[in-house]
Amino acid sequence: MSAEREHDVAVANVAHKMRVVVWEVHANVGDAPRRSIAVPGGATLTPDIVAFEKHTGRLAAIGAVETAATLAAGSAEWKQYQMLAPRFFIYVPEESLDEATRLCRRYSIPYTALRAYYYNARNQFVVARGWRVQQRKRAAGEPGSP
Repeated sequence: MSAEREHDVAVANVAHKMRVVVWEVHANVGDAPRRSIAVPGGATLTPDIVAFEKHTGRLAAIGAVETAATLAAGSAEWKQYQMLAPRFFIYVPEESLDEATRLCRRYSIPYTALRAYYYNARNQFVVARGWRVQQRKRAAGEPGSP
């Protein structure tokens, strides 16, 4: 699977998992129409996931979905996304969680914004808070867990 296709699949899966009743969630993947957000000064940004309040149309959240290949380059936009959105979430593959944690510290992003995604033993796509994944890895005694 190409890196772009892998990213699009991850974005679509994460967006599907974002079930907030009062939000309209849009994934910017493939050839689908893009949903952008305005930035003060006239520019626009097109994050991976954009959520708007259904009744007011106001920006509710931004989600940045990274793969192992996009993590370093994608992290440069995190601080700007965090400043623009009332809620900001970062989704990374489980195996990239330690690196994402270091990048959050570097850009002063709260660790609470970090989420990890992975496929479980039944091949189900799972999204979990970063600290819960770290906790699970420590309990299992997996290498690389702090």
